[in-house]
Amino acid sequence: MLSSCKSIVEVFVKKTLEHPDRIAITLISDDDSEEKISYGQLHSKASSCARILQSNGIKKQDIVIICLNHSPELVAAFWGILYAGAIPVISHYPEQVPNRDKFKEQICSFVKNSGARGVIALPELKIGLGGSLRDLDCQAISAMEILTRPGNMDLSMPRDYASREQTAYIQYTSGSTGRQKGVRLSHRAILNFIQSYTVALDIRPKDVIVNWPPLYHDLGLFSGVVLPLTIGIPLVLMSPFKWVRNPKALLEIVQKHGGTHCIFPNFGLNHTLRSVRNQDLKELDLSTLRFVGLGGEPILYDSIKDFFDFFKDFGLAATAIKPGYGMAENTLAATVTRMEDEVSVDWVDVRSLYDKRKAVPVDSDKKGSLPLVSCGLPLDGVDVGIVDSSRSHLPERSVGEIAIRTGFLFNGYHQNPELTANVMQDGWYYTGDIGYLAKGHLYVCGRKKDLIIKGGQNIHPEDLETVANSVSGIRPGRAVAFGTDDTSTGTEKIVMVCELTSGTPKEERGNIGRELRRRIFHELYVSVSRIRFVESGWIVKTYNGRMVRSANRMKYLKDQI
Repeated sequence: MLSSCKSIVEVFVKKTLEHPDRIAITLISDDDSEEKISYGQLHSKASSCARILQSNGIKKQDIVIICLNHSPELVAAFWGILYAGAIPVISHYPEQVPNRDKFKEQICSFVKNSGARGVIALPELKIGLGGSLRDLDCQAISAMEILTRPGNMDLSMPRDYASREQTAYIQYTSGSTGRQKGVRLSHRAILNFIQSYTVALDIRPKDVIVNWPPLYHDLGLFSGVVLPLTIGIPLVLMSPFKWVRNPKALLEIVQKHGGTHCIFPNFGLNHTLRSVRNQDLKELDLSTLRFVGLGGEPILYDSIKDFFDFFKDFGLAATAIKPGYGMAENTLAATVTRMEDEVSVDWVDVRSLYDKRKAVPVDSDKKGSLPLVSCGLPLDGVDVGIVDSSRSHLPERSVGEIAIRTGFLFNGYHQNPELTANVMQDGWYYTGDIGYLAKGHLYVCGRKKDLIIKGGQNIHPEDLETVANSVSGIRPGRAVAFGTDDTSTGTEKIVMVCELTSGTPKEERGNIGRELRRRIFHELYVSVSRIRFVESGWIVKTYNGRMVRSANRMKYLKDQI
């Protein structure tokens, strides 16, 4: 059916009209109560939202930002914007932001940079945003206005929705608003992805997707909402904040609802295991799980091994854990472990990997061996290559930049053609990630770019360094940020190395460090794992003053030995 459709709206509405009373979403609240939303109810709310937007002057291909918490209203707003032919963008959830005034500033900056014409917000946030948005030719719309009154079931087909190569969604990366990249995804790209991913995940009519990642992340949105609602299988949705507080609740939901598919960033394995290890799990049964998808950040062998060794006693199958590789620019996934396969691990010589850029197989017990987890095989419609610095393709087991060519690549970065041209050439997207191919499997072993990924969140080191440069006592331009693997948490930890201004007393270092941590959390909502103060001249820069983060990272790691 997908191949004959022109828009994801068309696919979703057809499912609605076929079975309006079928349950689309079971929403798990913080108190463990369940709210069931049918396809017809969700469609009616989306239709109401579309009418409100159009009556307020929102036109086809206008951008509308959704600024709501994890809720049915957020999902309805997403579809409602699409019904109106406009382009939805989902912001971070208001409830996760500690400083409301700072959040309003960021939303306004977001509007300015994206050119959005509307913001759907909670009533209290709408009041605070109204005046600022009007100055940007954008309007604030209360989420309460999109609610459909009971009994007002609207089952009509929306008109004027976008299709084919028109933009369906813009996925913004994490980081400070000024550095965010808007990934423009067409209806065609998303439809192609859903079709290919559905085959790779062996989706069956009685499957149940259990989703907890936030919907502003491509992991949560496309694997956990768009796919089940367009394919027509049940979705059980719980808040990421509930999961963080109580990972056991997710396992219990999987058991109660017969969950077959769920997705995690790597750190989710560690957090779950650490949280439930000493809890009573005697009645837990995870035997229905066929797909525990891993993505969104580096995948660590120890995390998978520890997770499976513990949960195999509760029915988790060895074939259930499915590492994959992808990015927002490719809608979501490019490779994934086949459903019938167990996790594949390649033990390689670490010196050859980094010095000779060759993945040389060795025995696991050999000194200097490193386990790398396979991210699986390319999905249907995906080509994967490894290239050198001149973008010439390399042979098997040669380490280089990962390049992909697919039918579900993005249409470019929003309002940034120069950046798009830098990463796209002859239909190939050059990812900036480092890896190699072996027997068709993709292994990811690093990043050419400096991006830090902590808990599934993308963090630009420049943002951290900018904050550090404003802290009294730190030499401006002499602070560097990078990520290092943290096997205890299963994600990266943020390390900052800073040079202090001359004459700074040693006893002041504690206060300077605390102020740096406070400002970074206040402005970027992330926590720094390690701050190291060093002598003048320690930080490595090029002759023209450009920060070389990879060199500083290697220097730091060598000092730790």
